[in-house]
Amino acid sequence: MLLQYRDDLLFAEPASLHSVRLLRVGLYSKSVTFQGSTSAELRQAWTCLIGTPTPRVSAPILRLAIAFDLQAREAGGLSSASIRRLETLASQGRMSVPVQPGMRLVREWKGALHVVTIDEGGNLNWKARKWHSLSEVARAITGTRWSGPAFFGLVETVRSA
Repeated sequence: MLLQYRDDLLFAEPASLHSVRLLRVGLYSKSVTFQGSTSAELRQAWTCLIGTPTPRVSAPILRLAIAFDLQAREAGGLSSASIRRLETLASQGRMSVPVQPGMRLVREWKGALHVVTIDEGGNLNWKARKWHSLSEVARAITGTRWSGPAFFGLVETVRSA
């Protein structure tokens, strides 16, 4: 089956050139179209839709990737914040979890429990005092320079695939 995608039209051309079908389908129907597809059909669909060599992944993962691409085309793709986060993860291999109002960060250091709260204004509070950064709090607790997010366990390490 030969698949071509242009705008919101999905062209499906079976082995017989006599019966060419033109399907005008919404996002849900496009995703369902690939549910019964073989691995070869999915690889061909990837090449037609994405225009790059097919990644070496299983058929279910390739089906999800194709569905994501169709969804991104219809809904506008990832937000700029998501793209920045992914680029940072790809380049650095680690990413700090953003601190949000209402969070409580708890860390034990030398037998003492330290709790930092983030109020609705985004201010950091520790020992009844406002602080400018988690690194300042970590320095006050340990007496040495620390990455505040690392000290409080907010750094995610990304493993290479």
